[in-house]
Amino acid sequence: MIRGMELMVLPPSKLLPSPLQGKAEDFDKLKEYVISGKDFKSWNNDPNFKENGLNALYFKYTKLYKVQVDFITDPIMVGVVDVVSWFPEHPKYEVKPTVLHLRQPRKGASFQFYVNPFHMNQKKGYFEPRVYSGLHTIKKVKIMKLVSLKSNKKYEYALFLLNRAKEMLDIADEQYLEGDFGLSIHFSRYAIELSLKSIYPMFGMYFTRRHDIDFPPDLRQRISKTILRFPFSRLLWICQHYLRPDRIDFYGDEISFVPPYAVVRETDAKRALDEAQFCYQHSSALFDRL
Repeated sequence: MIRGMELMVLPPSKLLPSPLQGKAEDFDKLKEYVISGKDFKSWNNDPNFKENGLNALYFKYTKLYKVQVDFITDPIMVGVVDVVSWFPEHPKYEVKPTVLHLRQPRKGASFQFYVNPFHMNQKKGYFEPRVYSGLHTIKKVKIMKLVSLKSNKKYEYALFLLNRAKEMLDIADEQYLEGDFGLSIHFSRYAIELSLKSIYPMFGMYFTRRHDIDFPPDLRQRISKTILRFPFSRLLWICQHYLRPDRIDFYGDEISFVPPYAVVRETDAKRALDEAQFCYQHSSALFDRL
């Protein structure tokens, strides 16, 4: 998720499961797809899409991919967008409803995410980029396949951990924007831990369930064969700084009856978010190279 004053995450509305209908593009056979020139109607019976929304198609897939969706505008970006993955009974947001509003002219916004057809024990999945109806200046939606990923138990589990880390990162981001800086740090901690733990199954290794992480020599050697200058020392510093201390960001000072918001500063939460993003970016970059 892109963070800042210019893009604002909306509280997600409830997604109602519905039958997949109409045309679905085969993402397995695509490298890039552009939606433009006419309006598409969403097939999921969401009341937000009844009038004049520029809506995308379903894209079906049977393999692991990293995807980028660009919402392209001209000249100023305005609108509300999201990306939804559709599984029977369990639709979910890959990109939560987000307000695109930039004070300065800009050509668009990009979002990256992983798709996993084996989620919820399925064999295929569907995702749908969507633009909400009403005022928007979005002219095109571009869908790109960035990386085709290997599929086996260890990679699927690594991706599960990475996706869980991204979910924690999104919650930390939302809490930061809402001003709950203690809770933002709390979820940043989980994003850091899950991001770093995802590295172990990438190389067929096991991690312990304690909260801190280390990089044993054999794991470092395997990682360095994939990315020569991997920031082990920086990642270890972040891990030890955030995962080992007492969680005053969650409980506050219970002896003095002081809640976290009275002691946790915005700058502390911003730094934790940046560190969590750093861990996620390097873990996902390693996953993409395997």
